Amino acid sequence: MGGTIVCLVIPVYIWQLGWPSLWESAALAWLASPILIALYLSRTGRLNAAHLLSAASLAGLVGCLATVTGGLGSFLLAWLIVVPVEAALSGSKRVVLTSIGLCCLVFAVLSGLQFWEWMPQAYDFGERVHLLPPLGFISAMGYIGGLSLSIQDLHAKSTGALRRSEERLRLLAENATDLITRHEHDGRVSFASGATQAFGGGDGSDLIGDGLAELVHVADRPKYRQALQDAGRNGSLTSVEFRVAVRPGSESGTAPRPPLYRWSEMRCRPLPVDNANGGRHPVVAITRDVTERRHHQDALLVARDEAEAANEAKTHFLAKVSHELRTPLNAVIGFSEIVRDELDELGGHEHRVEYAELVRESGTHLLSVVNDLLDMSRIEAAKFEIDPVMFDATGIIDNCVRTLMPSAQKGQIHLTIEAAGSQGPIYADPRAYRQIALNLISNALKFTPGGGRVTVDLVVEEGLHRLTVRDSGIGIPEAVLPRLGVPFVQADNGLSRIHGGTGIGLSVVKGLAELHGGTLNIASVLGEGTTVTVDFPNLEPSLQVQPEPCLKQTA
Repeated sequence: MGGTIVCLVIPVYIWQLGWPSLWESAALAWLASPILIALYLSRTGRLNAAHLLSAASLAGLVGCLATVTGGLGSFLLAWLIVVPVEAALSGSKRVVLTSIGLCCLVFAVLSGLQFWEWMPQAYDFGERVHLLPPLGFISAMGYIGGLSLSIQDLHAKSTGALRRSEERLRLLAENATDLITRHEHDGRVSFASGATQAFGGGDGSDLIGDGLAELVHVADRPKYRQALQDAGRNGSLTSVEFRVAVRPGSESGTAPRPPLYRWSEMRCRPLPVDNANGGRHPVVAITRDVTERRHHQDALLVARDEAEAANEAKTHFLAKVSHELRTPLNAVIGFSEIVRDELDELGGHEHRVEYAELVRESGTHLLSVVNDLLDMSRIEAAKFEIDPVMFDATGIIDNCVRTLMPSAQKGQIHLTIEAAGSQGPIYADPRAYRQIALNLISNALKFTPGGGRVTVDLVVEEGLHRLTVRDSGIGIPEAVLPRLGVPFVQADNGLSRIHGGTGIGLSVVKGLAELHGGTLNIASVLGEGTTVTVDFPNLEPSLQVQPEPCLKQTA
């Protein structure tokens, strides 16, 4: 505003008094300099630098005018006091000290000019010279008074803003459900919010000092103090869970009772370094009650242990029952074959021969189910031992196809072998390999309608032995494919009633393949057919890696 007024007065000054002299031009330029300083501040935002420029401009203006109005005896010299007072508005000690130094420099220059008699001739004010000292003093005091009121207003606003900020922070701390504490370098509490419900209520004053540490369970105090030390020394975020005693009297009843402990989680965040305490960080900590969460975690662990125990018991039960069923089933099958053969030799007993054959087929099917159950339980328990040797897989595939060919012919299904690629021996367990092939081919026949096709493909390449069984059966929905291979899971629960089966055949195949370090892959299109592929690593005996036991799977 002052600079703008000066700019407006300059034309009137020239009209009334003519062109100004060199000193007068310098004075007018200094008076207009606040406009340039304000422009600098708006462009850069550097408040302290702007205050330094303003102090230098005002000190230079006072010194310039003092040289032409009497030097050290000038009535304007009182305005040097205004320079540090105005600099105090910056709130910077460095700016205030620099402005004092500028005033001292101006005073020293005026003293040197007067000592060496280099001071220019003073301006003649005539008869009004006696009015100048009071005018200079009053104007300076008026400006200083205005600055003082500005400083007081700024201080009041800052104090009010700080008080409102503290009130908001205290309101937040007092109404937060988590306990907020400040810990000094030795871990002692210097501030505690009022959220102490988990510690027996109160306003938090009981936690000051070592009050909180005394409530921590004795066994948990080392890790409580360690978390505070890590945050204070290393400046790192730390978290710790510990038990806190509910203070006596926090519950109804007057009779003394053993302390009740609740689980709490404390998260420590370091504050700026306190150089007075060896460069350690004060710590602010937020503590919340996590008792219910710990109870849920404990319940989940118990449920997991119970589920694992139940799964292990199921596995042992299946193994025991399978062994118990095997012996009588072998007897049923054996005696049914004897009865069938004897009736067939006597002749004239066609119906009885048919009945004996049905008993034999049912027993054979039931024995197959029992064998699958036994194998699955042994695989899940990691007790299925394989004995790999080098053998020709083609012979086993031919034998499996011949074994199942009567079932294929009975269902009018075209069963063929298409061995593509070079042939070669495989290093695996022949018995397990035969079981894999039988399960895959019998599954394909079971879910392929009459007139369909089942193809067995055997490919032996470098580093890979692949057995593939394709069928043109009913197919499997895409959403069900990821669940196949889990015991007792079928593509559709209704299939067990239409086609029979328990859903453990593929799980046995998958387990046996993984025991060899291989994989089971299933691809299918609903209504078009299914392709099941088992890949074995075709390694030399010396390089064969012992596979890890299969993971237990629970349907």
